[in-house]
Amino acid sequence: MKLIKASIIYVSTSLINTALPFLFLPFLTKYLTPAEYGILSVFQLFIAFLPPFMNFNINLNISRKFYSSDKKAIALLIGNTFILIFITFILISLLFLTLHTLKLSLGIPFFWLMLVPIISFSGAVNMAQLSIFRNTNQPMKYGIFEILKTILTISITIYLIVCLHFNWEGRAYASLIANLVLALLSFILLIKNGYISFQYDKKILIDTLKFAIPMIPFSLGAFIINYSDRLFIEKMVNSTELGLYSVGYSFGMIIMLFSNSFIKAWSPWFFKALTNEKNKPTIVKYTYLFVLLLFFIALGISTTSKWLIPFMTNSTYSKASSFVSWISMGYFMQALYNMVYQYLVVLNKTKILGIITIFASILNLVLNYFLIKLNGTIGAAQSTFIAFTVIFLGIFYYTNKNYPMPWLFFLKTTNKLNN
Repeated sequence: MKLIKASIIYVSTSLINTALPFLFLPFLTKYLTPAEYGILSVFQLFIAFLPPFMNFNINLNISRKFYSSDKKAIALLIGNTFILIFITFILISLLFLTLHTLKLSLGIPFFWLMLVPIISFSGAVNMAQLSIFRNTNQPMKYGIFEILKTILTISITIYLIVCLHFNWEGRAYASLIANLVLALLSFILLIKNGYISFQYDKKILIDTLKFAIPMIPFSLGAFIINYSDRLFIEKMVNSTELGLYSVGYSFGMIIMLFSNSFIKAWSPWFFKALTNEKNKPTIVKYTYLFVLLLFFIALGISTTSKWLIPFMTNSTYSKASSFVSWISMGYFMQALYNMVYQYLVVLNKTKILGIITIFASILNLVLNYFLIKLNGTIGAAQSTFIAFTVIFLGIFYYTNKNYPMPWLFFLKTTNKLNN
């Protein structure tokens, strides 16, 4: 019941948190042209690129240790991970500075490039506090925290674009300010509640690196699949098509609202439940229920987007609805592998995640090129679906081989009844 109750709270707060940007979409499409919206998408691509290299999967590391460690150990884990994150922040900033000195353009102005590591660093601090909320069963505080960030971002964006006449940069500045404010608040809460200690611990640093480094290819591969399609569209088609695709993508990703909300409640319960062998059938039943519910949600998103996008945007964005079905089903497959890969985290067999995901990301790059050439912009959405499906099948096969679960329990039950 705790899992269901927490899931309901996460879904409810996530609905609010996601509804706000969607209600904000008509504003952005009114003040930004499709080309400007495309530029904003490229900036957001850079923001999404760095976390795999900077955050050391701090949220997942906290979750896997939380029920087998005391509070002091968790505080040391967070503090030493922050040390690693800060060192990485310095190194990446120096790398960007070097690239600028060598006059190697990365597609956005140097000023904005140097702000990206700051946003990523802030996000990692916020991520640690959110993980504490999840593992101490405080879904309401988690939701309020995320909604606060969204409200700050939207409010600042409106002020900068409407009152100060900024273009896409107004949205970028808003993201920076909101992340910094939430990071400061997170840091204060971590100190106040005793969840951070900067006492150097070599053993924790080594263990964190052993856990996080193999996860980098996994995160990097997922990033490539999530965002490489934008680059292909920009280079092979144009910025206007990229803007249309980005709007359609936003609708298709609604499925992540529900999947991520459930997984936020699922992960702490899952890691705790796996400590008892008797919980395996219950885990499988919840998994099936989640998959079935999510599939129908994906179908609903695909259907309603055909009239919802024209309603929420102006006529120049009407074509965006054609991308939603492929994107929503792609993220349905992503939700499935997000459920099953956590078994490998328990086994500490994270290397295979990187191998499977990198293979799928390379396949995705190849498919992006050929499918866009063959089918136009929608080919990018099709390649996303195929890549996520490949990851799920690969991870499920390897997981079931190393951590068998009673996936076919209903067949055994039927056989018993027949006998």
